[in-house]
Formats: sequence, structure tokens, C-alpha cells
Amino acid sequence: MIGCGHILRAVIIFFIFSSVGCASKTDELRSRSQQNMAIILAKEILLCEEIYFVEYAAYTDDFSALGCTEDLLLDHGGAPYTIYLSKESCLDLSRVHYELPSGFEPVTQTYHFRAVVVGNIDQDPSPDVWIIDENNEPDNMMNDLADEKGEGPP
Repeated sequence: MIGCGHILRAVIIFFIFSSVGCASKTDELRSRSQQNMAIILAKEILLCEEIYFVEYAAYTDDFSALGCTEDLLLDHGGAPYTIYLSKESCLDLSRVHYELPSGFEPVTQTYHFRAVVVGNIDQDPSPDVWIIDENNEPDNMMNDLADEKGEGPP
């Protein structure tokens, strides 16, 4: 016959091991949701640039001219990302400034723009880098959630 002490220990051990798995799954879900935020940010920049283009027949690298800075900060303030419209024009959504990695150049010309969204979800050396232009869906150029084998979520 099993005593109450054995059952209690078994229940405690079960919860300890199951909570370790839950924490890992929770961290993974939180990280993926932050990457989804990068997609939303990129699409919001695309929308702001398209509205500006309709009105002025050109794209801009001026966040205040786009008129979306307050909305981005209000809706996404604290997100672990910096948005670049040019090397000189960027918007930090958190207190951390994420440097533009070499090889990724934001461009704003009359009929073309490419925005770069840079962040670091898990605080490792590799950044999360997304790009979007006037023709594109956001593209994850460097995946911060990829493991050492180069695998990770799309």
C-alpha cells in the first residue's frame, strides 16, 4: 500500500518537472509573439509609407512626416526593436537601441523605400532582422530564434 507521503512526493515531483516544460514553452511562445510584433511593425511602416506616397508622390525617411510615431510608441512601446528608415532616421521602441547590422541598409528614395527592423529577443549576440519595402511582405533576414544549426521558426 502506498502512503500519503509517497503520493505527495510523486505529485510534487510531477509538478516540478511539468513546470520546467511549461516555462520553456512559455518562453518560446513569448519569443514568437515578439517576432510577430516585428511583422506588425513592418506592415505598419509599409502602410504609413503608402499613405504618405499617395499624398506626396514620394516616400520619406522622416518619422514625424509619416505621422505614425506616436501610434507606434503607444501601441508597441517596449517592443525589443529599433526601426530604421535610413541610417540617420531610426525609432527605438524600447529603452535599448539596436544597431543596424552590417549588410542591411535602409533606403528611402522618391519611388522606393526599404525599412529595416532590428531587435534582440533572447539577448544573445545574434539579432533579429526584418526588412520590408514598397512591394514586399516582411522578410526575416536574420532569425534571432534560430538555433546553432540555423533552424528556427520561419
